[in-house]
Amino acid sequence: STSAVNSFFKVLNKGKLHVGDTLRIAIHAMDHNNDSKRYGGDYFRFKIYSSKLKAGAFGSVRDLENGQYAGNVTLFWAGDVQIDVKLIHSSETVELLRRLRDSAPDKVYFYGYFEQSGAASERTVCNMFKPADGNMETCEYPDRATGEVWFCVKPKILSCESLRYHSMNQGFSY
Repeated sequence: STSAVNSFFKVLNKGKLHVGDTLRIAIHAMDHNNDSKRYGGDYFRFKIYSSKLKAGAFGSVRDLENGQYAGNVTLFWAGDVQIDVKLIHSSETVELLRRLRDSAPDKVYFYGYFEQSGAASERTVCNMFKPADGNMETCEYPDRATGEVWFCVKPKILSCESLRYHSMNQGFSY
């Protein structure tokens, strides 16, 4: 499995960069034996930031499907930047989460929190799948980035547009 400790990154375009340029990095996934991974599927995130300026920006990471990943981020300010690369989930964990999601979608769910000023707040269950009980009214929330549609059980009082945030459930039972 991928080791966050052994994995590393390199800046590809060292030298003087300017505001608006793209900083490019290469991420090399390594396992716990310090061997290069030969397949992809890991979930890496990276960002640049400046503590002095209190500024930051997330970059995009592309899986090259060979244990290497290409990262790009636009430089939005002048001066030094620090780079933070994090392994969020190894490919093995990503696959496990995918299997759990697909085999038991009702076991992994989120709560949607609906709020409207001057009205009571409500919490309902949300998921990537419509509730099995076809009689329940739902709100649909398409994700423009992924094309996926999320569903929340429609609140009793508030409108679907009053969804303010969501959180993952804390208890799993299998």
